[in-house]
Amino acid sequence: MEPTPALSAPEEKSQPARDPAIAAPGIVPDGTEDDLSKLPKTKGEWFYDGVQQIGGKGAIIAATAVFGFLAKYGSRWYGPVPNVFKIFNDWFGKKVVSNPLYTIPEGQKYEVWRRLVGAAASTMVLFHGGNVFAPIMKKLENNRENIANWYNKRWGKPGDVEIAHERLKDEPQQNWGDVIKGRLVAWGIIFGAMASIDFVLGKGRLFGKGGTDKYRFDQYEEGFGRWLAGFTKKGKELWNTPLSKELTDLQKQNKVYQFGRITALDFYATNVGIIIWSFFSRKSARKRQDHQGSLQDDAHAGSKEGMETKEFSTTPAETAPCRPCRYKPSARSLSPSGSFAETVAGEKARASEIPVGMGA
Repeated sequence: MEPTPALSAPEEKSQPARDPAIAAPGIVPDGTEDDLSKLPKTKGEWFYDGVQQIGGKGAIIAATAVFGFLAKYGSRWYGPVPNVFKIFNDWFGKKVVSNPLYTIPEGQKYEVWRRLVGAAASTMVLFHGGNVFAPIMKKLENNRENIANWYNKRWGKPGDVEIAHERLKDEPQQNWGDVIKGRLVAWGIIFGAMASIDFVLGKGRLFGKGGTDKYRFDQYEEGFGRWLAGFTKKGKELWNTPLSKELTDLQKQNKVYQFGRITALDFYATNVGIIIWSFFSRKSARKRQDHQGSLQDDAHAGSKEGMETKEFSTTPAETAPCRPCRYKPSARSLSPSGSFAETVAGEKARASEIPVGMGA
């Protein structure tokens, strides 16, 4: 009787090794190790958003305040230097209502056009403020992962670097075409929104103050300018003046009041503008990357198909069956390594095998 074979221990299935840096208990939830991009934002990513939003808004609002002041309250010339913002603003305002193609007559329609011109001019100043920040914004966007993980390495939690890398590693680099597209779309949306809100709100008292014959947008700008001026010693009388009462020409020369009127809507428009700008610039970059990837895939597929076709059609001439035709193989294909005399003899022998009536 044969001895009973010893039972072997059951084989354990090998499990893929987990990266302890990202799969350790308490760092990421179970079952999410394979898709880290769906995890909540890391501290570094929030830090980047703060830099982009706060730094971007601050720079754009400051630039817009300067440009807006020059366009609305500045002189046309500062010595030999022209004030291009003032000159452009005046030219734009005149050409929109009167040009070789049409002229808007005085009346209600003229007032509507003037309001549109004002909205376009205001958003154009905002647009120029964003243009100043565009090179910095482009640099920030193209180093998004580096900035986020710079913060994560110093103050983040274990695994934040890997999570941020997984989420941002495929973000494409933006070029100037992507930035310009984002800028133009942002300007168009902001202009349309401001013009629409202006006409929807129309004329009337603002929060129970002001006059009924004035536009609410204008009264908001006026009230914000007076409120900001009220923080200064010389501007307290402006804040104490009722909104329904017109300021004197001397009071209107207060610089803080003037800057306040310019930046009254700038804060809201800049907030929304940066979000729209970032969204469409990133979308343009991804679309461009996908298009380039599809072109490369097509080129690779075509190259592979051409190589397969070439490999299929490169049968040596001496092993290929001869068919009756007028074609006479070249000396190189018949005798790649033979002498010229051997090649000629080979061609004569091949020609003698062609049936009668099929020759030259």
